[in-house]
Amino acid sequence: MSGGPGGPGGPAGPGPAVSGLHVRAGNAMGRTREGLLDAALTSIERDGPRRLTMSGICERSGVAKATLYNHFRTKADVLAAVVWREVDRVADAARDAAATGGLADGLEAAAAYVATSSAARAVAAGDPGALVALLGPSPSPNWLHARQRAAEVLDVDPAHPVVDVTLAWLGAALLTPGGAAERRATSLFLAEATRASTWSTPARRGEAPDLADVIAVGAPGRARDPVSPGATSTST
Repeated sequence: MSGGPGGPGGPAGPGPAVSGLHVRAGNAMGRTREGLLDAALTSIERDGPRRLTMSGICERSGVAKATLYNHFRTKADVLAAVVWREVDRVADAARDAAATGGLADGLEAAAAYVATSSAARAVAAGDPGALVALLGPSPSPNWLHARQRAAEVLDVDPAHPVVDVTLAWLGAALLTPGGAAERRATSLFLAEATRASTWSTPARRGEAPDLADVIAVGAPGRARDPVSPGATSTST
């Protein structure tokens, strides 16, 4: 919170009361922002992203245009914020499930969330090109955020190859949702691959990781070889 009269860094006296007002104002702004994102998400689910408008968001949320533009300057800003929040929701669902049932349960929860997303189905039907572009790796803030949250769920370094493999799998679930049995099998596989991997960051190893070392070593039913990534195994 910034400083000012009565706030942190400001003069003594009525500081706590003014600071409390700032907190309440901040909470109110947060609730307004969430309401705007809820309205945008509902609009996308019902009409698709192409028909989303700033006026429509205001009408659905009951918020004045001036208030909307205080939070988001453009429709693109709204869409980016919706995606960011959905990434957090997927990651939070995964972490909650993993905390009680293990990583495989967490991954399964994430896949179930994205596979049953009404908004994703609407985007796939109305603007498939936008969905494909969204799922492609890029230096955009949302993609970097997705990689960071995935790494937190997997409890690995964000540079670990299993992060990109997991995101690719979740992206496929957005495009073509599979059945529950398929999601469970892949979740178990990725959890075992993550647990069994002996990969370390390129900065420590001085070389790029071999994806096969990360994935193949954890394949269900396959005996794991203790050979470290990059080394040549003599086992048959």
